[in-house]
Amino acid sequence: MSENLIQAVSDAVSQVAQLPIEQQPAAFGKIREVLEAELNSNGLANSLDAASALAVISESTSAAANSQLGN
Repeated sequence: MSENLIQAVSDAVSQVAQLPIEQQPAAFGKIREVLEAELNSNGLANSLDAASALAVISESTSAAANSQLGN
């Protein structure tokens, strides 16, 4: 696993942990899907794609958490 992917996983998990409990299973499921795809593939390009996908998950969960705090 590349350093970028490890950091992306860490960031995504941190963001998901901040979501309301009822939203966490779906968000963790998205992370799992990205990691399963990474484990089933080889190569740096796939790691970079996975890191990008996790960054998107992290950003979307962060936005969801912020909107929950605003309500």
